[in-house]
Amino acid sequence: MKVLLVQLPVPNNRLNNLPLALGYLKASAESAALPSVQVQILRREAQNLGGDAYLLDAILSEVPDLVGFSLYSWNSSRVLELARRIKEVSPETMLLVGGPEVNHDNPFILTEPSLDFLIFGEGETAFSLLLRHFTEHLPLSQVNGLGYRHNSILHINPASLATADVNLIPSAYLSGALSNHLDNFMFIELSRWCPSKCTFCYYGRQDIPIGGKRYFDIERIRKELEYGMARGVNSVHFVEANFNTLPHLSQIYQTIQETGANRHIRFYAEMRGEAIDEADADLLASCNFGVVEVGLQSAIPEVLAKVRRKNHLPRLVAGVQHLRQRGIEVFLDAILGLPGDTIDSFHRTIDFIEANSLAPYDLFHLQILGGTQLKTEVAEGLHGIEFQAAPPYFVLKTAELSFAQLCELRRETLLRKGDDPDDIQGLPPPNLFALCRVESEFAINPANRPPIEHLELDLSQPMPEISRLLANEVTIRLFSGDIAKATQALAQLSAPNPTTIWHIFFESAQPLADAELLDLKRAIHHKSGYLDRLAVFALGQPNPEMFSSHPSVQCYNLVRWKADLVPLADKTTIWMIEWREDKTVSEWRESLHNTLETNAQGVFIATDSGVSYEKVRRALAEQETDGKVIWWSDPGIASAFAGEETIAAFPTCYRQGQLRQVDKATLERACLRWELSKRRDAR
Repeated sequence: MKVLLVQLPVPNNRLNNLPLALGYLKASAESAALPSVQVQILRREAQNLGGDAYLLDAILSEVPDLVGFSLYSWNSSRVLELARRIKEVSPETMLLVGGPEVNHDNPFILTEPSLDFLIFGEGETAFSLLLRHFTEHLPLSQVNGLGYRHNSILHINPASLATADVNLIPSAYLSGALSNHLDNFMFIELSRWCPSKCTFCYYGRQDIPIGGKRYFDIERIRKELEYGMARGVNSVHFVEANFNTLPHLSQIYQTIQETGANRHIRFYAEMRGEAIDEADADLLASCNFGVVEVGLQSAIPEVLAKVRRKNHLPRLVAGVQHLRQRGIEVFLDAILGLPGDTIDSFHRTIDFIEANSLAPYDLFHLQILGGTQLKTEVAEGLHGIEFQAAPPYFVLKTAELSFAQLCELRRETLLRKGDDPDDIQGLPPPNLFALCRVESEFAINPANRPPIEHLELDLSQPMPEISRLLANEVTIRLFSGDIAKATQALAQLSAPNPTTIWHIFFESAQPLADAELLDLKRAIHHKSGYLDRLAVFALGQPNPEMFSSHPSVQCYNLVRWKADLVPLADKTTIWMIEWREDKTVSEWRESLHNTLETNAQGVFIATDSGVSYEKVRRALAEQETDGKVIWWSDPGIASAFAGEETIAAFPTCYRQGQLRQVDKATLERACLRWELSKRRDAR
């Protein structure tokens, strides 16, 4: 029996899609030594980058008997769409889901007929027992925590208790289950429990056996840190709701220092701000904690009481200050839409943040998550809350705040904190490599072809058959054609990819009219999903089906800069200019200044091959971009601005009938050239 496990990524964070939960499942199944069972995780490139058609083909090419998906609010809509397509093409393939999205009170998942099996709560034991059903004929009814369909009816077995001792679960790392998925980033789980009882949070909600051990042993944590360091990991996110309340916290600090992890790894953790004194902050700094997330949520005790949460505000303020004084970045969380919050009380929370110098902070919208106490209360008619029936399950109104008031509070708060309220939360912008010129062909293995992320099409040429090879986020540059040809091409490419994110760059002699841009957007075959529902507050419309166009389809107009076209420019316009070597630095600087002074989205600068980086730097010196984006034709310059972490993400490009790629070493050399030019300038 062949089992294939899949975890689809957060849309705007595809490179950190480390499938820890799938690693646990694979390790648990392998430790059970089940006869004739092969468990594998879908190859990293496919699950992280693959578009809908690419994913479907990649999954079915493995000929699995059972496909298991790990469901989170950010990927469940897309998974369900993929599940339906798998059943259409291969109805005999069995489908399994688990994860935080699978709860008894979540009809969005439970009513999906394509799903054969569902695991509720911790999945390691139930997963292994389900496999025993296939290998040893264990009755499905004896697998606690399992839901299964028989004659189209969903049967849900009694719940399973949480694992009595989490250390009995094999390590996803030490077992080798994630060896093909580890890069420079790790999640390390410290416990599976939370002492807090916040009603909006799902963490630690499963029933725990009396006397159960929910903390991972320090020796296991040590071995996982050493495993990561030996493989070049430089960033670790501790999976723990309240890091600084752990009973073995001092041992964790000691282990980080004894292993030397603090010299190689930057750590991230969520903490209770009020529990951080100066000594704690010193320890965190010495252990190289670069980022700490602190949940304020609200500064109003009466509001917090409605969600069973308490903050000691003076100590929380002091804790945040202790961290920042030591150079530790703090992500402070505030939630909009909490029960009992009014316009006035929410304003008082933001006033509190500003008065106590707690900014910067992140603004979150309240979600009504399955399995939480708050969802039970809402179902009972408390709080006057209406919320989205599908992920992200945002609250759309409360007894105190209408949808329009929530939209206005969001807008004014983002303006106060210096953010653009028109930006859509979670929607990835086109990356800085979007318009790079890639000349080298890319040698590929036909059996392991990477998905195409960057596509250049000459519309005067025949359309290539590549729609099933596309990524889940595609940048497409359209040349030499009219709107009719462009819409036809976009419709053909998107037909098998209804959940893809599109960045469309259409090159024209002058800025397009709004109606023409809308035609390009509407040519895309798109199914409303997670990103559309994320956009409801930014667009001021609670129903995504009423949007004039889908936010995950972005269209930009590439226009060669001319002074007489400036009045026609808007936020979809990207000016094209050329920096040729026969021009002076002053001429370069003037051309850039002219474009940045307009109402355009940004500028695309085409340079000669082998352009002088020193000359580019001089032209950019003291140039204010005013938030506008600069794209480059030269991959080296783009990589210098994108940063080291993004170099590995250089897109696979399709240009002139060939797959093209720039190797990482070339980009690293370009970054080094850029750094050397900076040092020479400093002299």
